[in-house]
Amino acid sequence: MTCDFHGWVFDSEGQLADVPGEELFGDFDKSKLGLKKVSVDVWGGFIFINLDPEPSVSLKEYLKPLNDSYDKYLGNKDWTWSYGWRAKFNANWKLLVDAQIEGYHVDQTHRNTIAGAIPGSYAPADAYPESIGVPARVCAYRPEEMTGVQTDVALLSAKHGATSLYTKSENEFTAKDGEGVLSDHPLWIFDAYLLFPNVVLFIQKGQILVQRTLPISPSECLWEVDFFHTGELEDFGQLFNSEQGRIQIRDVLTEDLYTAEGIQMNFNAGVIKEIQINKQEIAIRAFYHRLMSAVKGTGESK
Repeated sequence: MTCDFHGWVFDSEGQLADVPGEELFGDFDKSKLGLKKVSVDVWGGFIFINLDPEPSVSLKEYLKPLNDSYDKYLGNKDWTWSYGWRAKFNANWKLLVDAQIEGYHVDQTHRNTIAGAIPGSYAPADAYPESIGVPARVCAYRPEEMTGVQTDVALLSAKHGATSLYTKSENEFTAKDGEGVLSDHPLWIFDAYLLFPNVVLFIQKGQILVQRTLPISPSECLWEVDFFHTGELEDFGQLFNSEQGRIQIRDVLTEDLYTAEGIQMNFNAGVIKEIQINKQEIAIRAFYHRLMSAVKGTGESK
């Protein structure tokens, strides 16, 4: 491994092997200048890097209550990356996380898109006070009778695939090994898990969304999302379903995320000193409780 800046060369163990112009440095001990060690682990097909070379807890323990069944399901070779988006927002990174871990806003924010398909009351949240790395989740269900308007395009799309989150599909495409992981509830849509501090993982049958929010400054952030699906598109119907699902979730995420900049402007005004959290927003409460314990350095998870 060679550094392109000065040409220092490191071997496969990270030890410094060669330095151009080594004589220029005088007293120089290459054995003390190797690459810094980090801890690397794999879970659910994703690679996790911890800058601490000897973490106090394992990745498996950090991600509880996501157990071995989730690891097996998400790590299945059937998953392939489909597409992703990236954008910069003039808002604190936590505001974008907030919008993805509570269902209280659905009836108003999404009144023109999915409020009928997933009323706020059908998106309950759970907190995991004993967990170190997964403070909470939101679980979404469809009402038995959808009260929202299902467009002709959405209904036609549902005949050909399962990439839409919000219209009940007439088909099912899912990675293997899903039993014991995904809800067996017939009206279940997805689970959204918060992986502390800045990842929201949406899990459903045949589709995974991974959202990451990266702080730039107290009032700026980068937001990224990647979509993973199972299987290749085999005909025009499946392509149509895929595109309809992509556009639909684009619209819903736009409704979610545009509010963050307005909220940031309100906070910048210095007038709002506190916010009210209700029972349906318990995931937000769990998020900030975990965040404050990390900032204070207590290491407490509850």
